[in-house]
Amino acid sequence: MIELQGTVVGVASRLGRAYALDSVPQSTAIEHTSLKATTKPEDSALWHRRFGHLSSTSLKLEHTAVSGLSEPIGALQEPCEACIKAKTVRVVNRKAPERATAPLERVHSDFWGPYSVPTLEGNTYMLTFTDDYTRKSWVYLTRTRKQLRTVFLQFKVLVELESGHKIKAVRCDNASEYKALGALLLDNYSI
Repeated sequence: MIELQGTVVGVASRLGRAYALDSVPQSTAIEHTSLKATTKPEDSALWHRRFGHLSSTSLKLEHTAVSGLSEPIGALQEPCEACIKAKTVRVVNRKAPERATAPLERVHSDFWGPYSVPTLEGNTYMLTFTDDYTRKSWVYLTRTRKQLRTVFLQFKVLVELESGHKIKAVRCDNASEYKALGALLLDNYSI
């Protein structure tokens, strides 16, 4: 039941997560709940708010869908501040990210897990390394996160021997195991 100053002005039924207005009791409070058609269509800002911040294009067509309006509602004279704040679309950067210009110039790494089902060897974590230049990826399976240092040093030796290039930067999230690795290797790499 919807009350206004102690008088029932409406009854609604719950439909899932929303309410639908069933009826409006006949009383003196009816004039409070209805839109007054005596408001001039020139009052476009008022009609814009009454119709839930409807666009100017839709407001011009509103007189064909409702009774009581004999002519179209005019365009908004000033922009609606609520619409500007709520409907403004954020500008998205469409520029492609800067790619590395040589192998191992930038290596991306991430630790995944623990997984609920271990491998046959009992590993529940997955460590990935991806070269930004070649997009080649290496995947290592580990039992714990503490194995990052050992696996990274094995990876470093392997890829530097294979490519003839040195790892210059490792990109990762700020997980604690990477921070510890960064402290160990700070003099040689940027993490």
